[in-house]
Amino acid sequence: MTINLYDLSHTQRRLVQKMFDDAQAEFPEIATDFAIWLNPDDKEHILLNVQVPFFDNEREAEFSSFTAGLSADMHEESGLLISLMTRYVPTLHNAVSEHELQAA
Repeated sequence: MTINLYDLSHTQRRLVQKMFDDAQAEFPEIATDFAIWLNPDDKEHILLNVQVPFFDNEREAEFSSFTAGLSADMHEESGLLISLMTRYVPTLHNAVSEHELQAA
């Protein structure tokens, strides 16, 4: 279920924004907006859907590892479960994969 920031409590909003800001500081190529979902199996688990231009598996793995650490730290400190989920968008920030270059 898609929600917006104003559907969250003040604490949830602050932590969601902090997680996104921390991820974007480390990975500036991610999109500047995100969608917020509630995990269908656990309505207390907030999912941030972020558009990424990663066509490099190593960069995506670095992002996943970094955001998993953010999520674990946040859960330990606040008790809230917030996860960043990626959605690959090849045209974001004019990123072009080798496959797309070969096809051109």
